[in-house]
Amino acid sequence: MTLEHKKLTSEKAGGGILGMASPTRLNKLLGELVYLMLASDLHRKYFINDIGSVFFPPIDLNQFRIYHRNGGPVGFVTWASLSKEIEDRYLNTNYILRPDDWGSGDRILFMDLIAPFGDGKNIVRDLRKNVFPDIAARSFRVRRDTKPRVRHLHGINYGRIKREFVQQDAT
Repeated sequence: MTLEHKKLTSEKAGGGILGMASPTRLNKLLGELVYLMLASDLHRKYFINDIGSVFFPPIDLNQFRIYHRNGGPVGFVTWASLSKEIEDRYLNTNYILRPDDWGSGDRILFMDLIAPFGDGKNIVRDLRKNVFPDIAARSFRVRRDTKPRVRHLHGINYGRIKREFVQQDAT
C-alpha cells in the first residue's frame, strides 16, 4: 500500500489551473476535497464559501497536492508563496490573505493539511523529500481547542545546501 501525491495538470494554455482543467477533473478534485473535509473534525466545520476563499487560490496556482492510496483520497495540502511583508502581516495580525497574496513571493507557508485517516506524517515526509527538498518552510498549525502556532519545516537537502552556501561565503 503506497501513498502517492498528484497535482492537477492543465490541458489548456494560459490562466490558472481552475480555468484550464476540464470540468470532469475539477469535479473530481472538489469531490475528493469535500470528502476529506467531511472526514476531518476541524475541516467539517468550514462553511461552503470557505472552499472558494481558502482552497481555490492555492488550487488555481497549483500550490497544493492531493494524496491517494488504493485509488482513494487520503490527504490534501495547500501552501502559499508569500512575500516577506505579507507573511509578517499574516502571522502577526488578523490579516486574511487575498487571492493575489497567495503567489506574492518565495516564502512557503503551508496553510492546510487535511489527513483524517492518519497520513499526516507520511504527507509531510513526502513534501520534505519530493516536493520541497531544498527549502525551509513554515506551517500554520491549528489544533482543536488550542492556539494556532507556527512550525518550521526543512526539506531533506536544506541543511546541506545551507552549509554549502555558508562555506562558499566564507571563502
